[in-house]
Amino acid sequence: MMNGFVKIGAVVGILLCGSGMVSPVEAQVTPSGGGYLFRQKYSKGMKLVYDFTVNAEVVGMPGGGKNVVKATLTQEVLDVKNKVSSVNVTSSAMTMNGKPMPGGAGAGNSAIVKYDANGKLIGGKGGDDLSASMGFTPPNRPLKIGETFSSGKNSTPNLTAMTINYKFLGLKTVNGQQVAQFAVNSSMSGQANMTSVGTLLINMKDGFPVRSTITMNMSASMKQGAGKMQMKNVTTLVRR
Repeated sequence: MMNGFVKIGAVVGILLCGSGMVSPVEAQVTPSGGGYLFRQKYSKGMKLVYDFTVNAEVVGMPGGGKNVVKATLTQEVLDVKNKVSSVNVTSSAMTMNGKPMPGGAGAGNSAIVKYDANGKLIGGKGGDDLSASMGFTPPNRPLKIGETFSSGKNSTPNLTAMTINYKFLGLKTVNGQQVAQFAVNSSMSGQANMTSVGTLLINMKDGFPVRSTITMNMSASMKQGAGKMQMKNVTTLVRR
């Protein structure tokens, strides 16, 4: 049971990172109309690789405690036709505390998803929770510093639909790279309740996310009045 909750938490963390499930596109972020336009252009053969780490703490259930879950996510553009891009999304098997997750939980998987010319997810097949990637999809217009937007609704099998909210905080330099910084927040309910906050950094030169950190708190009632399980995840995703 704990492994299941850890896996759900890891998947939700990936979704919220925008990182992790980012539309694999070429882009150039340019000043426009008093803000910045996040342009996108898909290219066959483009490949993005991200490493993610989830530091999870589970309380209120047997076998809980602190665990570290790691995996690698890869996205490769297979083809571009009529401004629709087919993208192969793969994940390595998740490890927990340096070992394979018991019972096959967190096994590696693959899914093919489709994005339109604006980087919006419009379809897909195969895989499981990871095929629900939404990507970082800003509006098709300039964004001003301080402006907010939402990515749209997404879901996993154990949680209802959620809307992820972004706020453009401004520009800064990190490790010699100029990046656009966004604050991220979301909430979701269903079999479990979840809230999250974090930050996302977008490379100004190529438009790709380079790093994100999301702190998620989730709670769920246990069966037969056994109390409430609580989980805190800190998900960090870094582009190679």
